[in-house]
Amino acid sequence: MSHTHPKVLVIDDDQGILDALKFMLENSGYAVECIARGDEVLAALNAFMPDVILLDLYLSGYDGRDIALDIKKEASGKEVPIVMISAHPSAGEVLKDSPIAEFLPKPFDVTELLTVIEKHSAVRNL
Repeated sequence: MSHTHPKVLVIDDDQGILDALKFMLENSGYAVECIARGDEVLAALNAFMPDVILLDLYLSGYDGRDIALDIKKEASGKEVPIVMISAHPSAGEVLKDSPIAEFLPKPFDVTELLTVIEKHSAVRNL
């Protein structure tokens, strides 16, 4: 069985962050799909079948917690770890009851982000 590169779905409404994450993750060997709108998440989830999802807590017009719940309702998303990202200082508190694997505050350290993604994608590929 050939080992494919882990796939990361990035959901953020800041194009600069999407571009930076795509560049950084692809340079680290990941396949990356980026979406900027909450209403595109489920289509992208089912088409791309990611190993890890990076999700911004506050998207224009959407709450990342609602998106996380929607992802977990999908058969294709049930097992996918969601790493929530946010620049909001109290976001970690807000996320206590949501179905996410980990929370990373923005701005995040590149090494830390890669470690978190590696950890969660490794679990999926065992």
